[in-house]
Parts: sequence; structure tokens; C-alpha cells
Amino acid sequence: MFNLIVKDILVQKRSLIAILIYLLICTYSFKSMPSGTVLGLVTVTMVFFFITGCYAYDERNKSHIVLNSLPITRRELIISKYISVIIYNIIALSIMTLFMFAAKFLNLPLTIHFFTLKDIVNVFITSLLLASFMFPVYSKFGFTKSRVITFITYFTFFTIANILSNISDKETINIFSSLLQTLSNNTYILLIIALLIYFLSMYFCIKIYVNKELD
Repeated sequence: MFNLIVKDILVQKRSLIAILIYLLICTYSFKSMPSGTVLGLVTVTMVFFFITGCYAYDERNKSHIVLNSLPITRRELIISKYISVIIYNIIALSIMTLFMFAAKFLNLPLTIHFFTLKDIVNVFITSLLLASFMFPVYSKFGFTKSRVITFITYFTFFTIANILSNISDKETINIFSSLLQTLSNNTYILLIIALLIYFLSMYFCIKIYVNKELD
């Protein structure tokens, strides 16, 4: 299983430059938003691209044919995908931290913001929820058929985050914003919920892939 995780990481090398360029574009395009929000969005976007890039590579090269001919169970294949998301988060967080250090050293016209523990937890919560939706969909329908759905899902997350960042700047408190404030103050409860959803997603994804007829 370890080799499967390494494989999923190594196939991202070609797309890393494109991801870094996107990082720069996002950082400058959305610098009017709160710096912590931008940092989180860009980091989650990197994780999103890692996930989609891995599935796109596998489908393009029909990797499932080779992998299913090896002494590896379909259950192990799915579990390795889910574990890879944790690694993607660590890689994305590291890249963004290095980027912020470089921006500070080069005195770039950016608001420098380094990750707090709460920022890191929020990144994990968002990426776990995204992956919890994306993996079962990809396993059921394949990357090509379902990529439109997953990109809509990503931009929905993006839009919600933008709305929330604007709401947080308003002085008017209504029922909705009060609920959001309550949830934001219970980050670790949200993380536990996200992990439960993540493991449930893994369970159903294994069921889907084990029973799937591969072309």
C-alpha cells in the first residue's frame, strides 16, 4: 500500500509547475480577501488538484488494468487514495509556508500570513470533505464522466468561503451568522465530524469499487 501512495505522489510532478502558477494567480487575484481565507483557499485548491491529477493520470494511462493485475486488493487501492489526501495536505501546507517565507524575504506586495493551528485544521476539514465527495464519484463514474460535477463542487466550496469571509466583516449579527460563529468556535468538533464523514465515504467507496466492473 505504501508504494501505491508513493506512486500517487510521484505522478504529480508534471502538474506541480501548473499548480504553483495557479497559486501565484490566486494569491494576487484574491488578496482583497482576508489573508487567512486566501491562504486556506489556495492550499485546499492545491489538494484538489493533487486529487484530480492522480485520477486523471490513472484514467489516461488505464492504470487500473495494471494495478488490478498485481497482488493488491481493490480495498487497498481505495484506502491508499484516502491516505494520500493526508499526504497531499502536508505537501500543500509546506509549499504555502515556504511561499510565504519567500514572499516575506523578497518583500513582495502581499499580506504575509502564516498558518495558525486553526488554519491548518480548517484546511484539513475542507479537503477531507471535498475528498469524501470526490472519491466515491470518481470510483463510480470515472474521472472523465464526473469531472464537471467535482469542479462544480470545488467552486461551490470556493463561493461559500468567499461569502463567509465577507459575512465575518459585517457588524450585523443574524441567526445565520450566529450559527456560523458558533461552528467556527468549535473547530475540533467540525474536524471530528469531517473525519466521520471521511471514514464513511471510504467505506462506501470501497463497496462501490469492489463491485464495479472494470473496462
